[in-house]
Amino acid sequence: MNAPTARLWIIRASLLTTGLNFTFFLIFPALGYPITFDQAIRLLEIVTPVYLAYFGSATYFLFAKNTRPSMGSYLLHIWTHSGLQDN
Repeated sequence: MNAPTARLWIIRASLLTTGLNFTFFLIFPALGYPITFDQAIRLLEIVTPVYLAYFGSATYFLFAKNTRPSMGSYLLHIWTHSGLQDN
């Protein structure tokens, strides 16, 4: 798999999972899944921004092909991954 194909796969996977979440949280309470509609809306409010952020990141990855990361993104990488390193 080459890079453009992988990038398009990420976009499609992000859109698919976002659509499946909408389907699950909005339709399944009406079909008898043990969750109320109000609970489904609250869970949708929590989960949707995460998947939309994944989609935004995937879109940026698609259009920013071979750019060098800025110092800010390097510092953000250090900040977010510093707790995951073994000491």
